[in-house]
Formats: sequence, structure tokens, C-alpha cells
Amino acid sequence: MLYHSLDLKFPAGDARAKDARIIEEKIGQLNRIVERILDFARTTEPQLAPVNLNLLMEELGLLVRHKLKHQNIQWTQEFEPGLPPVMGAATQLEQAFLNLILNAAEAMPGGGVLVIRSRSVRLPRGRSQPTHVIVEFRDTGPGMSAEHAGAR
Repeated sequence: MLYHSLDLKFPAGDARAKDARIIEEKIGQLNRIVERILDFARTTEPQLAPVNLNLLMEELGLLVRHKLKHQNIQWTQEFEPGLPPVMGAATQLEQAFLNLILNAAEAMPGGGVLVIRSRSVRLPRGRSQPTHVIVEFRDTGPGMSAEHAGAR
């Protein structure tokens, strides 16, 4: 949590110490409320609607740009112009993509490059209109060990 990263410490008797404690308690309460809301949302059927994945990814880039810059990670996006919308639950797609971005950042503690690409494909080949959309995440992290990947 960003608040904890501030590592606020005040001398005994300083009125700011009480303020910091109250803020921390209130943030904890807000986190519990958000967790309950998310738990409730997970139990409902997703509301599918057309989603512009390029726009969704651009907005995620704005959300994480400071974190990535702080970790010396270069964000590169290669989005197909005019990518057709996909039917999906935008908030769930956003959460899944955010998890992939944060996992990539965790895999590059010393910095690196995160490339996100989008493109449409026609399956079976030869169709006149795109039938599928691909979003690809690629980072310069070391990758998973065989043990973590489940290989034996």
C-alpha cells in the first residue's frame, strides 16, 4: 500500500503521530469495504459489452506509468490501429491485464522493458473480417524456473 511506503514516524507526543494512526485505521477500513465489494462483484454474472482493448490498455499505462518509471521499466505499446472491439467484462479484463503488468514488473526488479501488443486475426484464414483479438505481454525478466513452471 502506498501509505505504508511513506514510513511515517514521529517523535513521542507529536500530534501528527495520532493523525497518522487514524489515517492508517481509516485506510484499513476502506480496504475491507473494497474487498467486500469485490467479493460481491465476483459472485455476479459478468456484464458483457463491447470493449476497446487498445483504449483499456492505454488507460492502464497511465495508471502504472509512475510505478514502472520508478522501477526503471520502459513501457512500450504496439497496438494495431482500428482494433475491433471484443465482447467482454471491461473491469475483469482490466484486472487481469493489470495483474499481468504487475507480475511483469515484479519479474524485473532491476528494470527492463515491458512490451504490450494488440492485433486482430482471421480464423479460419481467408475470412474477410477479423474474428479474434490477441493481446500479448512480453517482458525482459528472467522467466520462470522449471520448478515454478511445474516442469519435472
